Amino acid sequence: MLTVISLGAGVQSSVMALMAAKGEIKPMPDCAIFADTQAEPDHVYEWLDWLETQLPFPIHRVTAGNLRQDMID
Repeated sequence: MLTVISLGAGVQSSVMALMAAKGEIKPMPDCAIFADTQAEPDHVYEWLDWLETQLPFPIHRVTAGNLRQDMID
């Protein structure tokens, strides 16, 4: 069975991921999944880049394309 964090990159999910990385939440996640709209502010992607360096498990960034541009089109 996989243990997965749904990572929105906000305060709550980021703290949960960091706590899990330190063993304060168990079981250790196998991975985190970030559903990327491709329309987040730059600071969100910068935060994710930093967060990835802090975690012993991968963050999978998944996307179905740029939702903002899809709405405009």
